[in-house]
Amino acid sequence: MEAIKSHPQLAGYYIMDECADVLIQETQAHHAALLTADPDSLTLAVPIAAPDRDPTPWTKPANGMPAASFFGTDPYPIYGSDKGLGFPHFLVADEIARLRDSSPQPDPIVAVLQFFKFGGGGRLPTYEEMRMHAYSSIVEGVQGILWWEIGVNGLRSSTTKTPDIARMMGYLQTLTTELAFLEPALLADADPLLAGIVEAHADPAAWRLAALQRNMNLVKRASYAAVVWYDNERLALGRGDLTLSPMLHDPNDRTVLKTGVQSHDVRYRASIANGVGYLIAYNYGNLTHSVTFDWNTAASTVSRVGDTTAAPSLVPSATGSRFSDTFGPYQVRVYVLTP
Repeated sequence: MEAIKSHPQLAGYYIMDECADVLIQETQAHHAALLTADPDSLTLAVPIAAPDRDPTPWTKPANGMPAASFFGTDPYPIYGSDKGLGFPHFLVADEIARLRDSSPQPDPIVAVLQFFKFGGGGRLPTYEEMRMHAYSSIVEGVQGILWWEIGVNGLRSSTTKTPDIARMMGYLQTLTTELAFLEPALLADADPLLAGIVEAHADPAAWRLAALQRNMNLVKRASYAAVVWYDNERLALGRGDLTLSPMLHDPNDRTVLKTGVQSHDVRYRASIANGVGYLIAYNYGNLTHSVTFDWNTAASTVSRVGDTTAAPSLVPSATGSRFSDTFGPYQVRVYVLTP
């Protein structure tokens, strides 16, 4: 233990992965023992992330004893064959939003993202899919990201060939370099009132109901549990109950809408760092959308990060600046706005 805790690269202890609620007390004991042996460390737990599992028994245990220093979730949207329907990448956003909603503020949460093939017909993610998983996690509230193994059961699995490993590591380097460039934006607090979408639905519940129905159609080929999860939320919204909708409700009062609630498939995180504006946006769904953003402060230029196509043009608006762009299915756009 002394050699481990003094290692210069030790970040903490990953003490539990995808375990059922019956193991909460055991994990609490591991957490307590590790912090007794190494008081300066942190522990991470990732409970079962299936759509029918509520993380609250882990993040807010009934006996009041912490099971870990902080928690993650590990959505795996590229599972099995998509049967021609497309993979449900929105699962990343929804599972992260659910964990963020169940975790006390300001405790951090992390995303454990898919970096491997999974199930018959599954495949490795593309770079665009990796980027969507990362940025949708950030928009929905994570403070850290891990990528879980190339291939099955480890980096050099016989199911993953050397060219695949080289390609995926290249993707990872490109993406983490981009995220490092955005560190000032990621460390700055998100401001829900800094930006808006002109085309947003006037009724957030109506937007979410439409998204839920579409989601149910897309996940039924792989996960009955996910269908039930989305249907329960749909039924609750139908009777005016927001409590099962973390993308809509206030985390401190689940019966009311959150400040700056978003009601469009294009979801975003806006912040200002060192006077520079950053708008991270992703398309939650599988439909193409053309949207116009209101940036509620003055800006002179807008540029994109990680994108070689022409940047949109700014025009003055009543509250600051406005610009338009198009998002393909599950596409990410990252904007930098100079004052």
